[in-house]
Amino acid sequence: RLGGELEDERHELKHERGKAAEVEGLLARITNLYRAISLVNDELEDEKVPGTALRAALELVKGNRGSIMLLDGRKQYLFIASAMGLPDKVVLGTRQQVGQGVAGWVAQSGEPILLNSDAQTDERFVSPTALAGQVQSSMCIPLKLKNEVIGVMNLGSTEGEQEFTDSQMRLATIFGQHASVSVMNSRLMLSLKKKRAKSTDPEELSEGLGQACYTA
Repeated sequence: RLGGELEDERHELKHERGKAAEVEGLLARITNLYRAISLVNDELEDEKVPGTALRAALELVKGNRGSIMLLDGRKQYLFIASAMGLPDKVVLGTRQQVGQGVAGWVAQSGEPILLNSDAQTDERFVSPTALAGQVQSSMCIPLKLKNEVIGVMNLGSTEGEQEFTDSQMRLATIFGQHASVSVMNSRLMLSLKKKRAKSTDPEELSEGLGQACYTA
């Protein structure tokens, strides 16, 4: 009987340790998410916001290559607003049609995609150069404002056999919801600054600045 009781205690202790490890892991993910969001919120230079958001996202999921792509004014194609690990010619020349390729599909559907096991071989990639460098795992996250897609965030890893998990994709999706606000506000402010340099009507500028900022 004593042996049975000890065995029950051992299982109970193992269960409690498992729950403690689960809670500890959850707290670590929340802390990392808060740190990533804070990095973007603390960026004061509008032109650097997309790059800061991308670096924070890659650090959050432990990726090393990616891009933030935004929709053009007519919402017909995506262009790269910020990138890490991609050649300049790819950054400057990429125009991804909405509905085509992984990024285009995510922009159209508003749903994230997780790709593992040599993502480059996935038939949905229209332009492999967008993921040059033997990307082993990647995810594409929609960037939304008030449920409207404004772009996508591509995150990838070329490190050995590392594969992203569903948990990491959920974290990136939550982060993307917050980063979208900062990215769009930064673009609006930069646009208004350009207009301010040309405009001579202070009332028009004041009205534009008052309407510039989105909130989550």
